[in-house]
Amino acid sequence: MYQTFAKYLDHDAYTALNALRLKSRHRFAGSAAGEHRSFRMGQAIEFAQHRQYAPGDDLRYLDWKIYGRTDKYYLKQSEDETDLCCYVLLDNSESMSFAGTDSEISKLQYARRLAVALAFVTLAGQDRIGLGMLSDRLFDYLPPSSAISQLSRWDEVFEKTSAAGGTDLPSGVAQFVDQARQPGLVVLISDLLGPEQGLQGALTLLRGAGHDAIVLHVMDRQEREFRFDGELHFEGLESAGEVDVNGAQIRNAYLEELDNFIEKQRQNCWGLGFEFSTVLTDFPLAAALSSHFRH
Repeated sequence: MYQTFAKYLDHDAYTALNALRLKSRHRFAGSAAGEHRSFRMGQAIEFAQHRQYAPGDDLRYLDWKIYGRTDKYYLKQSEDETDLCCYVLLDNSESMSFAGTDSEISKLQYARRLAVALAFVTLAGQDRIGLGMLSDRLFDYLPPSSAISQLSRWDEVFEKTSAAGGTDLPSGVAQFVDQARQPGLVVLISDLLGPEQGLQGALTLLRGAGHDAIVLHVMDRQEREFRFDGELHFEGLESAGEVDVNGAQIRNAYLEELDNFIEKQRQNCWGLGFEFSTVLTDFPLAAALSSHFRH
């Protein structure tokens, strides 16, 4: 399990991430104000609600009466349980395979490192985190848990999947909303390449389900700065066709269109009370996350 952290996080990232802790501006059902975790379940505390068991949860708090009626495992939660539930939704579509000529890793590889960095910060605060992989649907959904051992399952998912398929954020998020048992903080990691209104539709679904959200828009520096010259031939990664262009002739128009696109996505997030930032694949992991986490 700890090997998973070492596989995706170098020493500098590990040190910098140690200074960060998860935060959310919203209070969710079943959570109380104050420190994230103050477990006193099983004592003379007012009962609040149930939540479905996830691997790594303390078996002492299983509700055996519910199990006897339903054959399903649920835990009792008191008003004093204040852990924050975090979900990482990771775009695994084909466009995430892109890596610029000067880049060491693809957008997908960087997104996986970001996801593990988020898991590190979340688990260090004794909060729960889950993972969902997205393309034109949701697949490989791992429910949130506070057990470090779940990181080995994340690594298994990463190892068996490669960037493939188109992007349909509303479809994937709709499936996630159906499966997520508890509202929490959703961190969407994506290059946002897909249908124009895709992000807006996905965010509206999250807000309707009571989630808070952070959108981390992942780009390669070559995409962001359009570091292309001369006569170029581009092939779409998600059935977008092919085009021949002159890099110098279209650079300014491309950058203007891209700036407008990013600003529109930012406003979509802010309009629903969510956070947004664009991160490049050469950003240090802690720097990419620091504006969304408390020190």
